[in-house]
Amino acid sequence: MSNLKICLVCSTLGVPCGIGDYTVSLAKALDRTGADVLLINSIKKGFDSIINFKPDIVNIQFEYSLYPIADLNRFLNKLRRNGIMSIITMHGWSDWSVEDNNVIENKADRIIVPNDRFRRRLIERGNSSDKIMVIPLGFRRFRLEERERVRARLRIPDDRKVVGMYGFFEPWKRFDKGAKAAALLQRKYPNNISLLVRSFSKNYEMAKEAEKIFGDVVKSEGVDIIEIGARDMYLPLEKIASVLHACDVLLYPYQELFTYSSSAAIRDGISSFVPIVVSDISFFGDIPGNCVLKVKSCSYRDMAVAISRIFEDKVLREGMIKNQQQLAEKYSWDNVAKLYINLIY
Repeated sequence: MSNLKICLVCSTLGVPCGIGDYTVSLAKALDRTGADVLLINSIKKGFDSIINFKPDIVNIQFEYSLYPIADLNRFLNKLRRNGIMSIITMHGWSDWSVEDNNVIENKADRIIVPNDRFRRRLIERGNSSDKIMVIPLGFRRFRLEERERVRARLRIPDDRKVVGMYGFFEPWKRFDKGAKAAALLQRKYPNNISLLVRSFSKNYEMAKEAEKIFGDVVKSEGVDIIEIGARDMYLPLEKIASVLHACDVLLYPYQELFTYSSSAAIRDGISSFVPIVVSDISFFGDIPGNCVLKVKSCSYRDMAVAISRIFEDKVLREGMIKNQQQLAEKYSWDNVAKLYINLIY
């Protein structure tokens, strides 16, 4: 058991946000190791609470839009003056953000990244290998409702093949490509394909445009849609994991992001234990190929072929789910928390 006192700082706690979900999952798992954990949502107002807590470590969850860099610089300086170790967990990276990167690389005592590729990039930039730690994203555990019960509640016929997509409407997630793949599958399996969508709209123009493009494809191709929840309603994944589990395939037709980060969404899909088809891009590079079916071309036509292969190959489906279960256990949040303690202490 650990007796560490750890303060986790995340400005999006309580807000529909993957980084906030990550922080809460890590905090709960660290608590189960015996660590004393304090959650703070501000680097401007929370310092007195931090001093009173007397932490061994303050770990800031960082993404470029979350903190004004001048505030972060002052916060890190305060931690250093008070003799408190600072760790920054990077949830993304941009070499163009020169001022932010200088503060992070020069003022943080340690930096956490989610994968080896990210670590190599920071070492290439001159950071000490001892300073950069790889701690992967964890896999959540869900109490999955029986597939048959969920499909009955949603009035999905037993023989209907359901392709699931979910997440925030982002242009690079290519919901429209998923709709095109579903349209091709409808031609191969007439009256027997539905595209289940659990999306959440973001209130900015690019997201609105992505949503419109998706809607236009659905309308022009006549795709049969099962939509779960209103698009302006954020539903915690705990409430929809069983719905994903009731799908025949989950589809992630993302385009290349040119990022060093890792996907939380693919991990939640894997934890729903259903076959998955993904674009073969670096964003999914830390997911083993035996847990998902990767499509190198990233084209909707080849994705439709991959989905059809899963429909028709029982051995492939069962093997994929077995491998998903093993991966989710290996990198459960409890095991990630133990790795966290071992690396930083």
